[in-house]
Amino acid sequence: MNAFLEGAYVTLIACGSYNPPTVMHLRMFEAAKSFLECRYGCKVIEGVISPVADCFAKPDLLPAKHRMRMAELAVKSSKWIYADSWECSQKQWTRTLRVLKHFKEIFDRKFPHMRPIRVMLLCGGDFVDTFTVTTSKGTKLWEPSDLLEIIRDFGLVVLSRGKSNPMKTIESLPFISPKFHSNICIFDDDVMPNEVSSTRIRNAIRCGQSVKYCVDDNVLEYISKHHLYLTSTQPTFPESSRVSSSCTSIPTSNHALSYSILPKLPLTTHLNDTSNSTTDNITPTMNTTHRTATRAENSTVAATETFSYTQNHHNSDIMQMNDS
Repeated sequence: MNAFLEGAYVTLIACGSYNPPTVMHLRMFEAAKSFLECRYGCKVIEGVISPVADCFAKPDLLPAKHRMRMAELAVKSSKWIYADSWECSQKQWTRTLRVLKHFKEIFDRKFPHMRPIRVMLLCGGDFVDTFTVTTSKGTKLWEPSDLLEIIRDFGLVVLSRGKSNPMKTIESLPFISPKFHSNICIFDDDVMPNEVSSTRIRNAIRCGQSVKYCVDDNVLEYISKHHLYLTSTQPTFPESSRVSSSCTSIPTSNHALSYSILPKLPLTTHLNDTSNSTTDNITPTMNTTHRTATRAENSTVAATETFSYTQNHHNSDIMQMNDS
């Protein structure tokens, strides 16, 4: 029995770059919903995808207008997951805690007769592992007070990934009382234990490899129509894992995506990049009564992307993101 979730109505919030959104982002929502409802008897009423704002530092980050539209297309057929433009329309980086509070206000008004409502952060195990990271300046990546409030008042739904050990990480945090451990739900996806990532999708497109069935068909059509991911801005592959010169974007007459058979990318390739970009003026496209919100902070994409960043508490936040 879990008093935190018993009889609760749950909304799941997953934040990240969605660059592009993949089938694993969507699968994480479905697996989490199934796990929570079967294991704890709660009712998952909504899932929210929130693309990060353009000010999030990542050279390879497409403008939010593209990422938001792809997210909308990815969830077009879903009856309970939707993409929200609140965060990606912000002109500055938004902390995860602030995003969760924003959602709580929205859902409390939207569902006045549903109590209790739990707004929970949906993420991957590698995201939780960043809770103990110390920056090069010797400061903590996460504010302990933020982590305490997130876990105590909102809760985490964590998909185990790779070698991550989220519960061990949580137990190592002295400021998180064991009484709040029940607010953290960790699950495995035995149905589709895959590691499709946005980084691999982008690299495959540049190499002319097919990414069909890795992203929604509507998303794939959008990528092709707008000639996205054919080039990379400031690629930062380590020399040891760079793609060979034979694996490059294939020029075509109309620059559309090509799916020729080319050497496959090493599955261990990762893209690390840092930068700052300016936020476009984006008007939220969703109905605010039903769509509102989400975060960007010391964040990560729950299902497939993890972000690490360093904070400057006075003026700016310099962030590094590692899609995995």
